Amino acid sequence: MNCNCKNCGSPFKCGKFGAHVKVFCNSRCRKQFHDNGGRRMTTTPTTETTTDQVSKSIGQSLASRAIKPALGVLAASSGLGIIGTVGAGVASDVVSPLVKKGITNGKIKPIGAAVGGLLGYYLSKDSQTCKTSPGGSKTNCKPNYVLRGGAILATALLGNWIDGKIRNFSAPLTTTETTTPTTTNNVKTKTDPMEGINIDQLMKMVFTTYNMKGNFWGLVLGESVSDPFATIIYGSPGGGKTTMALKFADYFGRNHGKVKFISSEMGISDGLKSIVKRTKMTSKKVYFDATKKPVDDLIKELKENNFKMLIIDSANFIGYTPEDIEKIKDSVKGLSTFIILQSTKDGNFRGANDYAHNADIVLKVHDLEVYTEKTRFAAKNLAGMPINS
Repeated sequence: MNCNCKNCGSPFKCGKFGAHVKVFCNSRCRKQFHDNGGRRMTTTPTTETTTDQVSKSIGQSLASRAIKPALGVLAASSGLGIIGTVGAGVASDVVSPLVKKGITNGKIKPIGAAVGGLLGYYLSKDSQTCKTSPGGSKTNCKPNYVLRGGAILATALLGNWIDGKIRNFSAPLTTTETTTPTTTNNVKTKTDPMEGINIDQLMKMVFTTYNMKGNFWGLVLGESVSDPFATIIYGSPGGGKTTMALKFADYFGRNHGKVKFISSEMGISDGLKSIVKRTKMTSKKVYFDATKKPVDDLIKELKENNFKMLIIDSANFIGYTPEDIEKIKDSVKGLSTFIILQSTKDGNFRGANDYAHNADIVLKVHDLEVYTEKTRFAAKNLAGMPINS
């Protein structure tokens, strides 16, 4: 089958094993374009004026040395005493790194902002707040720090904006080359004639699995099951499908992670409560739901809440197609699935064969016994295993 590499977008031949599809292309492409988070290092021309460089150096120096003393002087002259001094210290610790970052990324133009701020101070330095006596004269006048601060901030922002505009139109440019990481979305690469791995390499690979050795589920599913894995279970009404699904949810929740159990047929009802009590469930990591959500909404919920297992009872009733199930599995990394299907009159599962083709394990339940019809992790178990064992 053909795939498109998830990182570089290049088409390549890929094999499928159970619910797992190879998502990256050949090793050469992976080495070239997938390292460093899917980025490669490229040399690109960037432009920066000499005055920009000088301005940044001056601005960084002022931000390091002048902000704290300036705020200290302002606090001392405000008459707020120890409160003003402490507040100025805290403000300087917060403001200084932000100013440095703004200067580095070019959002703050130090020269323009400084000139604008000084202009604002000059225009507002004589502003005062006074009380008016009955005779109309002004008494008890104090500096208006609010107006001064507002004027300085406003003119600094104006100066910063004007500085940027002037540089865009009149500054002489000096071109330099800088090596920066860039993301490559569609890259043509030379085909690797030795694409793939040999048997020795395969045997040395280590995969993440669920250890189910020594219990009922190890006999039914396999002692070492891939993480993630996909299971379907079908059978006649009343045969024990829901009972088995609840038992598995309890086991998985207690041993491996959070479980989302969509009970579309029973809903959140007394019937569900009775089976939960009868199966003696104890896991607090199983979360029940009875609503049919759009697939994208369900995917978002599974991701945000870090669910490791999705159980649906049943896919036929709720209306999720094989394509919907595959989309959920592909979109939620590390999510395993346990899907219940209804049966037809002749005993087969209802719906498209894609349900079985895309599953690692197929189970049939009849009269409270489970039969392993397909598993990629153990030999088939054609003899029935009692569900309540």
